[in-house]
Parts: sequence; C-alpha cells; structure tokens
Amino acid sequence: MRFTHRLILAAAAAFAALPAHALVIDDFEDGTLFFATPGSGVVDGAGIVGGERDMSGGGSFAVTGFFSSNLGGNGLLVMEQRIPAFEPPHSFNAVYDGNDDNPAALPFVADLNKVDLTDGGASDAIRIRVVENSTEMRLDVTLGEQKPANQGSQTETTFAGYSLVVPVVLAPTDFYLLFADFANPGCNSLFCVDTSPLDFTQVDYIGLEFFRTLIPSAPAFDTMSVEIVDTASVPVPEPSTGLLLTAAILILGHCLPRVGRRSRAGHRGSAQ
Repeated sequence: MRFTHRLILAAAAAFAALPAHALVIDDFEDGTLFFATPGSGVVDGAGIVGGERDMSGGGSFAVTGFFSSNLGGNGLLVMEQRIPAFEPPHSFNAVYDGNDDNPAALPFVADLNKVDLTDGGASDAIRIRVVENSTEMRLDVTLGEQKPANQGSQTETTFAGYSLVVPVVLAPTDFYLLFADFANPGCNSLFCVDTSPLDFTQVDYIGLEFFRTLIPSAPAFDTMSVEIVDTASVPVPEPSTGLLLTAAILILGHCLPRVGRRSRAGHRGSAQ
C-alpha cells in the first residue's frame, strides 16, 4: 500500500509540473467588436497587453469574411470566411503596439513600452489556445523591439518571427511557441530592419496574422476561434516522471474497483 501511495504522490507532482502561465497578452474578454472583412477596428481594455488590440482583415472582395472578439460575451477571437473556388482567402490580423487608436499597419507604431515576455525569466514560450479550427491555417507571430539607431534620433526596429501551421482542431488545444525558435527575418513585408537579436524582455510590438494555407479548389467555409494568448514555461518532463504517472494511473484503475467491492461487502455484513 505504501508503494501505491508513493505512486499517487508522484502522479500529483507530475500534474503540478504542468506548464505555468505568466503574462496574459490577450484573453479576448474586453469589449466587443464585430465587422465584415475587408475591414478593421480597435478594442481597448485592461486585459489586453498595451491596453489595446488593433484588428484588421481583408483580401479578395469575392470572399465574405467576418472578424469578431468577445461576441455575445464568448471570450473568443473568431475568424470566419466563405470562399468561392479558386479565390485567395482573407487574412486576419491582431496587433498589439500600444494605445494609438489606429488599426492600420501604417504609420508603423511600436509602443508597448518594453514588455517583458519572459516575465522575469518565468516563461520561455508564447501559448495560444485554439478552441476550433475547421481547416489548416497558418499563424505568423511577429515580435518587435525598438532600438536607438547609430545616428540622430531615428529608431530601428528588430523583428523576430515564428510561423505555426495549425491543423484542424475539434477541441481546445494549446500550441507553444518557444522563444528560442523565433527567427530574426532581417526584413518583413513592410520594413528592412536591424538584424541584431531581439531581447524578449524589451518587446514593443506583437503581431498575429492568421491565414488559410491553401486556395480552395471548391467553395469553402472556414472558421477559427482562439481563447487566449499568453506566455508560459514549458518544462520537459523527465522519462521517470512519465513512467511513474502511467503506473499510478494503471494502479488506481486496478485498485478502485476492489475498494468498491470491499465497501459493498462491508455494507452487506453490517446489514446481516
């Protein structure tokens, strides 16, 4: 019995070691916004990093798209589009660059005022929880850090990016983007930038872009919803911990029916 107790304690420790989440970038519970794409809008709120989320979406006018957040109080960022065959799909953007009341990409602003995504070293990744995704989508995450230029008062921005292919999702699923896997692109579609490493403790800009990976060959309806974007520490479990956890679950599954039988037998004995 003591061995069983030790396994149960090991299982509890393994569950306690699941990833801890630190800094909330956006939980999509502030304000409500709904618009057709192409289109844009702004949501302000204390639960949004930098106090504001800039939202925009667009592409072919033949595509009917909708972009919303917290619609009906659902606490979700939702992207929907109805795409005719062989039409380029829409892309959907959520940008965090400070409270500028401007959802447009230009003029470029990076004013988060040095957010520490590592939360003092407690986090090593960005976590994105996808609640639903009807088709394969790509998510590009771009981080920016403003640095003083060598001359005058100009500012250069260092960018680091991560591309994630999100498969079909039928139940809430967490995706972790390790800081160590972000690459410095040198240039993005709008800017050529400083190619020095980005400091994840000094972030001034966060951009999320969601888009369909393939142009459909037949009419399609896509929907994707995201519940939260935050930072996290993603520990790698030791093999011994995983084995103990598996053993504990198997033993519990074996012991619980026996406990039930003993309990029923005890009741019958007392009844006699």
